[in-house]
Amino acid sequence: MTSNCLTSILLIFFCLSASALEKPENLPEDGVLIERANGDWLHLTVATHRAVIAFYDKDGEAMKPDVAFGVFRFQRPGRAREQLSLYREGDHLFTPRQLSPPHIFRGTILLFREGETTASETHGFEYRPAEN
Repeated sequence: MTSNCLTSILLIFFCLSASALEKPENLPEDGVLIERANGDWLHLTVATHRAVIAFYDKDGEAMKPDVAFGVFRFQRPGRAREQLSLYREGDHLFTPRQLSPPHIFRGTILLFREGETTASETHGFEYRPAEN
C-alpha cells in the first residue's frame, strides 16, 4: 500500500513539474512570467518606472484582463514594504505612480474580480531587470 501511495505522489509531482515547464514560445522573455491556476499567464514588467501586468492566455496570446483591479505589494532590499493599487488601463494593469529605482524587489500580486472585496488570486514573485 505504501509503495502505491509513493508511486502516485511521484507521478503527480512529475506531471505537475512537466506542465510547469511547458510554456508557450511566444510569451515575452523579459520581466517575470507567472502561470495562473487556469493555465493563463501574467507578465510583470517595469516600464516608464511603473509596474505593468499584461495578461496572456494558455497559448501565449495577449488577452484583456479578466480582473477589475489588483494590489501590488513589494519590498526592496533594505527598505520598508510598500503597497500600490493596480488599475486597469486598456489591456493591462498599472501602478498609478512611478517606482523609484532600483527595480529589484520581491512581492505579491493580488487580483480582484469586479465587485469582490477578497482577492480571487494571489501570486508571489521576485523581480530583477534583465542584465544588459
